[in-house]
Amino acid sequence: ATCIAQGGKRVAVVGAGAAGLAAAKEMLKQGHEVTVIEQAAEVGGVWCYDDAVEDDPLSNGSKRRVHSSMYRSLRTNLPREVMSYSDFPFDESFSPLRYPPHTVVRDYLAAYAEANSLLDLVSLGRRVASVEPQGGGGWAVKHCSSAEGGEEACTTEEFDAVAVCNGHYSTSFVPEIPGMAHFRGGLMHSHNYRTPAPFDGKKVVIVGASNSGEDLAQEVSKVASEVVMTARAYLRPEWGRSGSPPTGPRDNIYRWRPIRLVREDGALELEGGDVVEGADHIIFCTGYKYAFPFLEEGREVAVDDNMITPLYQHMFPASNPTMAFIGLPAKIVPFPQFELQSRLAAMVWSGKVSLPSPEEMAHEIESEIAAKKRAGVPQKYFHVQGGGQFPYNDMLSKITGSKPLPLWRRLMYEDSGRHKRERPWDYRDAPLGTLDEYVEKAARITGSDQPAFAGETG
Repeated sequence: ATCIAQGGKRVAVVGAGAAGLAAAKEMLKQGHEVTVIEQAAEVGGVWCYDDAVEDDPLSNGSKRRVHSSMYRSLRTNLPREVMSYSDFPFDESFSPLRYPPHTVVRDYLAAYAEANSLLDLVSLGRRVASVEPQGGGGWAVKHCSSAEGGEEACTTEEFDAVAVCNGHYSTSFVPEIPGMAHFRGGLMHSHNYRTPAPFDGKKVVIVGASNSGEDLAQEVSKVASEVVMTARAYLRPEWGRSGSPPTGPRDNIYRWRPIRLVREDGALELEGGDVVEGADHIIFCTGYKYAFPFLEEGREVAVDDNMITPLYQHMFPASNPTMAFIGLPAKIVPFPQFELQSRLAAMVWSGKVSLPSPEEMAHEIESEIAAKKRAGVPQKYFHVQGGGQFPYNDMLSKITGSKPLPLWRRLMYEDSGRHKRERPWDYRDAPLGTLDEYVEKAARITGSDQPAFAGETG
């Protein structure tokens, strides 16, 4: 087994978004001395809206980096109760809306930080420049003032352990499409989308049909002359077939197959032979890449086609588990999983939980990679969990001796997902049962009453 000496450690937390705040709280509970390093001027991470965009709309080598990918009208794609941390209700005192605007989530995170006395632990306006392992153990963390203009003032501090919580919705992924240089219109990644105003009266192509693709199609269609979505898969199987009828608030959203190439005349040739002509703009809603600019590539971990290896349980580098990555899994309910991952890291570093030996961890990592390969999972989706988040969360709960997350969360999550598939244009305002109704439903299924939130009595 991999054992770490008992007692509190000096822990650096990189980032003060939802994952970093959960990490700070769990580290404090285990007696660690915590420093949270955050490049922005406030806590909240990606939930802090920024009107500014990058100087390159595709974010290829932008000189001015913008962390947030929020657009002005964004509302959550999960009910607020499901999003909440396990012991901090996200109730109507924050918003009457079940799917609230991004500003409300930022307020919720700020309230969580204040309620758990985390704000004094956070160094704001500091960018982590490098994290280097030390010969005798521990880490040297160099962080610099992140204000624009003027010379950066840098400081290096030593820590026993590092929680990496820098998020993964900031570094844009744009697929390579043959002939794209022939396209004569505007190109943008959704990371730099803020409002639909630039697309008024235009013919807009949206590449990708996941959450941001569907959301932007609905919003842009209200001002654009026509929106053409191109994707390999849609929420509904009948969408994307040649000749399928338009949808959306103005019946001007057309769903087609992916772009195969851009012809010399600038027209888009799709898989299956259809052609899109006269497009004014292409918006890439094609997701994000994991990026750790403060780590030396290939030392603790390597990122290859969006798979980060070698990580035990998607968290610990097998060679040095005094580093932990919090929040890598995708297509999940994030905040409660951040808590569980952070709790495991905090307990490992306090010596209360032992990890397998480096050899055993490496073997488990290879087994997971092989199993996903056999199942036909593309490498770039290695960290995508979806329904797999529930057994993963239960495993983390078991290792840390925590009560599993209550069943009502999964029931509400699954109903929300069904609504999204059935009516992506207005699912946020579709009727959804109350929290009490889901708690009662869970009790009928399990045969036992569970409190809705940790710390409450059943």
